Amino acid sequence: MNNNRSVCHNQAILSGQEFTLDGNLNELGRLVEEVARFCRENELAGEIEFDLNLAMEELFTNAIRHGGCDGVKDAVRVRLDRQGEGVRAEFCDRGREFDPAGAPEPDVTAPLADRPVGGLGLHLVRQIMRDIEYRRADGWNRVTMLRPIGTEATG
Repeated sequence: MNNNRSVCHNQAILSGQEFTLDGNLNELGRLVEEVARFCRENELAGEIEFDLNLAMEELFTNAIRHGGCDGVKDAVRVRLDRQGEGVRAEFCDRGREFDPAGAPEPDVTAPLADRPVGGLGLHLVRQIMRDIEYRRADGWNRVTMLRPIGTEATG
């Protein structure tokens, strides 16, 4: 019986992953690797990995380029957890206060020449992720969101 509990416990450990990134765009490669490892260990389809990468890369890039995290050691923490209904992602950064869920929606119907620069990445994040919540705590921006899993899960 103890062996069964040990196996279940190990599976629970594999369902979640947390990592920290420095405020440097060179860390994008590591971000992609960590998301890929999480998806592989949780037997998630390529579509889910693509969506998680898109969301995490967008938030990371914004924190570096616009949030004041450029050059900051341990500027970002990412936590990914496999849950029954999907993947719960938490993205935390030490940058300026910014609520991505509250950013204005871009006018995607306007001609390209008339659109202001920016906003499309966050628009994509809001299209693929659900239950996006923001809070500021202890000098950190904390964004939690869910990537639902339906029939795309391979396991």
